[in-house]
Amino acid sequence: WFWLFSEAHLTEFLQWSILASCLIVCIKAYRKTESEFFLVLACGLGLMLLEDTVNIRHTLSGWTSQLLGVTEHRSAVRIITEFAFYGLLGSLMLYPLVTHWTRIRQSASLFRYALAAYSAYASAAFLSASRYIADWYDAAGAWIIAQLPLADPNVWEAADASLQERGLFPLGFWLMDYLLEESLELLAASLLLAFVMASARQ
Repeated sequence: WFWLFSEAHLTEFLQWSILASCLIVCIKAYRKTESEFFLVLACGLGLMLLEDTVNIRHTLSGWTSQLLGVTEHRSAVRIITEFAFYGLLGSLMLYPLVTHWTRIRQSASLFRYALAAYSAYASAAFLSASRYIADWYDAAGAWIIAQLPLADPNVWEAADASLQERGLFPLGFWLMDYLLEESLELLAASLLLAFVMASARQ
């Protein structure tokens, strides 16, 4: 699972493909209808795709930390910067939803897709931005591993020790960051594609 769900591997490739499909559908729908709904949604999706592929928020938090002279990786500066970035991205994605809420609410399928997709993405964004707060990702991941019926716990303990010896985050952190968070993002992207396609058909 570590390889499948890690950065720039299979799960993320699937996410990028789905987000790119969402973007293409929105661009085609905008050319056909010239609706502001699809234009703003396309802008938001473009930013989402850029964030997913090149990690804009990490770059921004790194620049902010450097500007303020903060060297700690899990600093409050990084957390605040990431929340601010997700707030901006969320506002851009929510704008077409809010301005066309009446039409979306009148369609049962659009409403369900929108609610599911936006809730999943909001949850993933909150998890990601808050991961350094009180090191809760480490603790939650370690707790989940402790509950799993592992065939050989020693293998997991050895992997965890190896990661920390190399100055990396513990295995519990990666279980949350890779397996849980990336799975949630893949689900959210799939639901968003269903929402965009349903919107384009109406």
